[in-house]
Amino acid sequence: MRDSDRAWEILGEQDPYYAVLVSEDFRGDGPLARNLPAFFDSGKDHLQRVLELVHEFNPAFAPNASLDFGCGVGRVTIPLAEVSKTVLAVDISPGMLNEARKNCADRNLTNVTFMGVPDFMRIPDGSVNFVHSWIVLQHIPAQKGHALIAKLVSILEAGGVGAIHVTIHDYRPRLTRALSWIKINVPGAGMLRNIMLGRPLNFPHMQMNVYRLERIFKLLDEQGCHRVVSHFSRHGKHLGVLLIFEKSRRPSL
Repeated sequence: MRDSDRAWEILGEQDPYYAVLVSEDFRGDGPLARNLPAFFDSGKDHLQRVLELVHEFNPAFAPNASLDFGCGVGRVTIPLAEVSKTVLAVDISPGMLNEARKNCADRNLTNVTFMGVPDFMRIPDGSVNFVHSWIVLQHIPAQKGHALIAKLVSILEAGGVGAIHVTIHDYRPRLTRALSWIKINVPGAGMLRNIMLGRPLNFPHMQMNVYRLERIFKLLDEQGCHRVVSHFSRHGKHLGVLLIFEKSRRPSL
């Protein structure tokens, strides 16, 4: 399925927890209920680690008005809401947003506003002091993703901090990458694969897209983010990087 937006809408409807963390432990037709505590604990642990990295970068920083892009079912949004005054939770999938809204309500979190991508694109510049996106942009074609990164940076206020993850290299063999491309782009190939795996015919295949760091760094520089640190990630055969950056209060040297 070439349309990544539609793919995530379907994933959000059919198997939202598995789509967030690809593990059989979190399939809706598997042992999801008993594994939900571990699922949400992983989000809390992730945010704690991200904030530790941010504090190495800027010890005085505290999230106040935060945005979680690709919030999914609220895995990171929930702990972010516990340390921020307000949170904007953004996702392309209505099914994901509905599940995230329910999970926040179950925890009596009333400081989260949920929105789709069109509303996100209308957020005024300088509206938040922390933006976060983790293992999300890799599933979005880079041309579209670069525009989303530009928006994430533009809505940061002066002195605000971003933590944005992208994939930068695919170590899979060339044949594996070619087969993955076929599943997504050749009509009927994805359905045949789903039949073989016993999945619903329209169950989408996740795209894995590589981003150009030089383009992201150029964007950050143009928007006044002159302090940037990077931390590598590995998810299977995919090399990624978490970029932590601060929007400057003053021009660069």
